[in-house]
Amino acid sequence: MNLRILIYIIVLQLFIVNDLCAQAERKGIHWEQSIEFPKEDFTLKSFYQNDDIIDLQEDPEKLKKIVFGFLPYWEYSRGANNNMRYQLLSHIALFDFSLDASGNLENPSGWPWVDVINAAHAAGTKAVIAITNFGLDDNQMQLLFSDSAIKYNLFNSIEQIVTDNKIDGVNIDFEGLKSNIRGESLNNFMLELRNYIDAEIPGTELSFDGPSVDWGGWDLNGLTAIVDHIFIMAYNYHGSWSSSTGPVSPLYSPNNKISVSRSLEEDYKIPIQNFSSKIVLGLPYYGKKWKTYTNYPYTNVKDYIGSTFYKNDIISMAVHGRRWENTSKTPWYSWQSGDWYQVWTEDEESLAYKYDLAFEKDLGGIGIWALNYDAGRDELWDLIERKFSNELSIETAGKGYSISVFPNPTSGKIDVISDDAIIKRISVNNILFENICDYPTSHSIDLSSLKSGLYFIKVELENGKCFIYKVVKL
Repeated sequence: MNLRILIYIIVLQLFIVNDLCAQAERKGIHWEQSIEFPKEDFTLKSFYQNDDIIDLQEDPEKLKKIVFGFLPYWEYSRGANNNMRYQLLSHIALFDFSLDASGNLENPSGWPWVDVINAAHAAGTKAVIAITNFGLDDNQMQLLFSDSAIKYNLFNSIEQIVTDNKIDGVNIDFEGLKSNIRGESLNNFMLELRNYIDAEIPGTELSFDGPSVDWGGWDLNGLTAIVDHIFIMAYNYHGSWSSSTGPVSPLYSPNNKISVSRSLEEDYKIPIQNFSSKIVLGLPYYGKKWKTYTNYPYTNVKDYIGSTFYKNDIISMAVHGRRWENTSKTPWYSWQSGDWYQVWTEDEESLAYKYDLAFEKDLGGIGIWALNYDAGRDELWDLIERKFSNELSIETAGKGYSISVFPNPTSGKIDVISDDAIIKRISVNNILFENICDYPTSHSIDLSSLKSGLYFIKVELENGKCFIYKVVKL
């Protein structure tokens, strides 16, 4: 063989190995965005700090599948609670409680989030604390897994937070683990935590955030057997390390490279066969932006710019023109301002394809990173409602009529207003649909004397039609 060709092959193989290692060791988006939005920049007091925390008003039939959303502290600080449609969430993960090398936990900014927990509980949504290991090195993680004092300091801290705040679940988001501790060491730790939770705070759920791709060392089937849910972080398939542009969460990928469908068919094949109801397909409400050499898809990257949020991308796509990559089923857009720029993101259509995949694989449900990246827009909530809701809601109950019921959730009064129909009567009913009170003349309803929970507002029109609306009383 020609020496020049041999050297080329060796260099190419080293490049491939190094590229794979870089992908295996890279920071996940949870970690990456925690660095972008440090806690010290979001020092705020909790909203409604003196309120009592209410019990979970369980509503197991409200959704067809799990809808597990992460609420980061930087979005909480931006008033995310006002934009939540809790009736469309089965779980809300309060992000993040950061772990140090001694097993202590640092609360998220603004803790305690009593307003979020109460609104979630009133709608039958489970509140989960998300625990992260960001910044701990390999030696510190090995010590956590092996040192009983450190380990049980963490376990005791978890118990205290869960008990004090009526928390319903614990999510473990351990990222950057080296291959030597991803398997048996991690699973033994998770089994100990599982046993501790079952003994000390029974009924509390345990979940783990799993990698999109098994780069080696994981025992994902054994891990799934231990926990209640595995949240697959099915995103960041392209990012800061990428040499070419591409989708953050491709349904499929050209040349059979890594993709969401391949992750399910290969990396999670055995866990899905054995525990499909435990698998949550986590999906992004964010995109990635690069400076590029051309405006073609999958073009070479000149420079990585950073993450984008859906709330901005949906507007920018309207300005620059939405483009569609049909293999990955992903929207993207580009523009020129001196250099070329590209953003690959998600929207209603691309997410719908992946929601359908979750149904096709009979998974437990879907997840969201991260809540409020849509900043109060309705279309992604409406998509979840169409795909996963078992019940009528404000947006669909009065179809064909302009009827508004607001504010919802409410701590007191609500108003029922219609622009194109004459309202004859309004009645308030409890969760068993027993009548509580009627309003034959007034369209302003006072719920302040009622207990926190879910109520049904029945609106009768002069033409005989009747609509039911769900209202959450805080």
